[in-house]
Amino acid sequence: MNLSWWKETVDKLWEWKAIRSQRPPNTKKEIFERGSERLLRINEIYKQIHINNNREPTIRDVSWEDIKELFRLMRDIKNTKSPVFASKLGHFLLPRVFLIIDNEATNVFNYEDLWRKLKLAWQEFNEKENAIKILTDVIKKYNAISLHPDYPFETKILELCMIGYKHITL
Repeated sequence: MNLSWWKETVDKLWEWKAIRSQRPPNTKKEIFERGSERLLRINEIYKQIHINNNREPTIRDVSWEDIKELFRLMRDIKNTKSPVFASKLGHFLLPRVFLIIDNEATNVFNYEDLWRKLKLAWQEFNEKENAIKILTDVIKKYNAISLHPDYPFETKILELCMIGYKHITL
Protein backbone atom coordinates (compact mmCIF):
# COMPACT_ATOMS: atom_id res chain seq x y z
CA MET A 1 0.00 0.00 0.00
CA ASN A 2 1.33 3.39 -0.99
CA LEU A 3 -0.04 6.90 -1.45
CA SER A 4 -1.27 6.12 -4.95
CA TRP A 5 -3.19 3.11 -3.62
CA TRP A 6 -4.53 5.23 -0.76
CA LYS A 7 -5.80 7.94 -3.14
CA GLU A 8 -7.64 5.33 -5.23
CA THR A 9 -9.04 3.78 -2.05
CA VAL A 10 -10.31 7.13 -0.78
CA ASP A 11 -12.04 7.62 -4.14
CA LYS A 12 -13.63 4.16 -3.81
CA LEU A 13 -14.73 4.91 -0.24
CA TRP A 14 -16.36 8.09 -1.55
CA GLU A 15 -18.23 6.04 -4.15
CA TRP A 16 -19.32 3.61 -1.41
CA LYS A 17 -20.59 6.59 0.62
CA ALA A 18 -18.22 5.85 3.47
CA ILE A 19 -17.14 9.48 3.03
CA ARG A 20 -19.90 11.98 2.33
CA SER A 21 -18.93 15.24 3.93
CA GLN A 22 -17.92 18.30 1.97
CA ARG A 23 -17.17 20.08 5.26
CA PRO A 24 -14.40 19.64 7.82
CA PRO A 25 -13.35 17.47 9.54
CA ASN A 26 -14.24 14.72 7.06
CA THR A 27 -13.72 15.97 3.54
CA LYS A 28 -12.03 13.64 1.07
CA LYS A 29 -8.87 15.73 1.41
CA GLU A 30 -8.84 15.42 5.21
CA ILE A 31 -9.55 11.69 5.06
CA PHE A 32 -6.68 11.32 2.60
CA GLU A 33 -4.33 13.28 4.88
CA ARG A 34 -5.24 11.41 8.08
CA GLY A 35 -4.99 8.09 6.26
CA SER A 36 -1.62 9.03 4.79
CA GLU A 37 -0.33 9.68 8.32
CA ARG A 38 -1.43 6.18 9.39
CA LEU A 39 -0.56 4.28 6.23
CA LEU A 40 2.83 3.02 7.43
CA ARG A 41 1.37 1.47 10.60
CA ILE A 42 -1.62 0.07 8.70
CA ASN A 43 0.83 -1.55 6.29
CA GLU A 44 2.84 -3.08 9.14
CA ILE A 45 -0.22 -4.64 10.75
CA TYR A 46 -1.57 -5.84 7.40
CA LYS A 47 1.73 -7.54 6.58
CA GLN A 48 1.94 -9.14 10.03
CA ILE A 49 -1.56 -10.60 9.66
CA HIS A 50 -0.54 -12.11 6.31
CA ILE A 51 2.76 -13.44 7.71
CA ASN A 52 0.91 -15.08 10.60
CA ASN A 53 -1.47 -16.85 8.22
CA ASN A 54 0.67 -17.81 5.19
CA ARG A 55 -2.35 -17.08 2.96
CA GLU A 56 -5.22 -14.67 2.54
CA PRO A 57 -6.62 -14.63 6.09
CA THR A 58 -10.26 -15.25 6.86
CA ILE A 59 -12.47 -14.45 9.82
CA ARG A 60 -11.73 -18.02 10.98
CA ASP A 61 -7.97 -17.38 11.07
CA VAL A 62 -7.71 -14.23 13.15
CA SER A 63 -8.83 -13.07 16.55
CA TRP A 64 -10.16 -9.64 17.45
CA GLU A 65 -6.87 -9.03 19.21
CA ASP A 66 -5.08 -9.54 15.87
CA ILE A 67 -7.11 -6.83 14.14
CA LYS A 68 -8.24 -4.40 16.85
CA GLU A 69 -5.37 -1.93 16.38
CA LEU A 70 -5.92 -1.98 12.63
CA PHE A 71 -9.64 -1.33 13.13
CA ARG A 72 -8.91 1.55 15.53
CA LEU A 73 -6.45 3.13 13.08
CA MET A 74 -9.00 2.89 10.28
CA ARG A 75 -11.79 4.32 12.45
CA ASP A 76 -9.54 7.19 13.53
CA ILE A 77 -8.93 8.16 9.90
CA LYS A 78 -12.49 9.44 9.83
CA ASN A 79 -12.25 10.63 13.43
CA THR A 80 -15.56 9.07 14.42
CA LYS A 81 -16.94 6.46 16.77
CA SER A 82 -19.07 4.99 14.00
CA PRO A 83 -17.68 1.72 12.65
CA VAL A 84 -19.09 2.16 9.12
CA PHE A 85 -16.03 3.77 7.51
CA ALA A 86 -13.59 1.39 9.20
CA SER A 87 -15.66 -1.66 8.22
CA LYS A 88 -15.62 -0.62 4.56
CA LEU A 89 -11.92 0.24 4.53
CA GLY A 90 -11.16 -2.98 6.40
CA HIS A 91 -13.08 -4.91 3.77
CA PHE A 92 -10.87 -3.38 1.05
CA LEU A 93 -7.77 -4.51 2.95
CA LEU A 94 -8.89 -7.90 4.27
CA PRO A 95 -12.21 -8.78 2.64
CA ARG A 96 -12.38 -12.22 4.24
CA VAL A 97 -11.84 -10.74 7.72
CA PHE A 98 -13.85 -7.50 7.88
CA LEU A 99 -17.64 -7.47 7.50
CA ILE A 100 -19.22 -4.39 5.98
CA ILE A 101 -21.87 -2.63 8.03
CA ASP A 102 -23.87 0.48 7.24
CA ASN A 103 -27.04 2.25 8.26
CA GLU A 104 -29.14 1.26 5.26
CA ALA A 105 -28.35 -2.42 4.76
CA THR A 106 -27.37 -3.86 8.11
CA ASN A 107 -27.84 -1.44 11.00
CA VAL A 108 -24.82 -0.19 12.89
CA PHE A 109 -23.64 -2.12 15.92
CA ASN A 110 -20.66 -2.10 18.24
CA TYR A 111 -18.24 -3.56 15.72
CA GLU A 112 -16.11 -5.57 18.13
CA ASP A 113 -19.16 -7.25 19.69
CA LEU A 114 -20.70 -7.90 16.28
CA TRP A 115 -17.45 -9.24 14.83
CA ARG A 116 -16.88 -11.61 17.76
CA LYS A 117 -20.48 -12.90 17.62
CA LEU A 118 -20.42 -13.43 13.87
CA LYS A 119 -17.01 -15.13 13.97
CA LEU A 120 -18.44 -17.56 16.53
CA ALA A 121 -21.60 -18.02 14.46
CA TRP A 122 -19.47 -18.85 11.40
CA GLN A 123 -17.39 -21.34 13.39
CA GLU A 124 -20.53 -23.07 14.65
CA PHE A 125 -22.36 -23.00 11.30
CA ASN A 126 -22.47 -26.57 9.96
CA GLU A 127 -23.72 -25.76 6.46
CA LYS A 128 -20.75 -23.69 5.25
CA GLU A 129 -20.09 -25.71 2.10
CA ASN A 130 -23.76 -25.74 1.13
CA ALA A 131 -24.11 -21.98 1.73
CA ILE A 132 -20.97 -21.31 -0.33
CA LYS A 133 -22.32 -23.48 -3.15
CA ILE A 134 -25.67 -21.67 -3.13
CA LEU A 135 -23.98 -18.26 -3.20
CA THR A 136 -21.58 -19.38 -5.94
CA ASP A 137 -24.45 -20.65 -8.08
CA VAL A 138 -26.39 -17.40 -7.71
CA ILE A 139 -23.33 -15.29 -8.53
CA LYS A 140 -22.54 -17.39 -11.61
CA LYS A 141 -26.15 -17.16 -12.77
CA TYR A 142 -25.98 -13.36 -12.90
CA ASN A 143 -22.29 -12.75 -13.61
CA ALA A 144 -20.25 -14.01 -16.54
CA ILE A 145 -16.83 -13.46 -14.97
CA SER A 146 -15.31 -16.15 -12.80
CA LEU A 147 -15.01 -15.76 -9.06
CA HIS A 148 -11.65 -14.84 -7.59
CA PRO A 149 -10.08 -17.80 -5.72
CA ASP A 150 -10.04 -15.69 -2.54
CA TYR A 151 -13.65 -14.52 -2.87
CA PRO A 152 -14.79 -13.57 0.67
CA PHE A 153 -17.56 -16.13 1.04
CA GLU A 154 -17.38 -16.11 4.83
CA THR A 155 -17.99 -12.39 5.21
CA LYS A 156 -20.46 -12.15 2.32
CA ILE A 157 -22.66 -14.89 3.78
CA LEU A 158 -22.56 -13.27 7.21
CA GLU A 159 -23.37 -9.86 5.67
CA LEU A 160 -26.33 -11.36 3.81
CA CYS A 161 -27.58 -12.74 7.12
CA MET A 162 -27.30 -9.27 8.70
CA ILE A 163 -29.14 -7.71 5.75
CA GLY A 164 -31.87 -10.33 6.01
CA TYR A 165 -32.15 -9.76 9.75
CA LYS A 166 -32.63 -6.02 9.29
CA HIS A 167 -35.06 -6.28 6.41
CA ILE A 168 -37.13 -9.28 7.49
CA THR A 169 -40.86 -8.86 7.12
CA LEU A 170 -43.22 -11.11 8.97
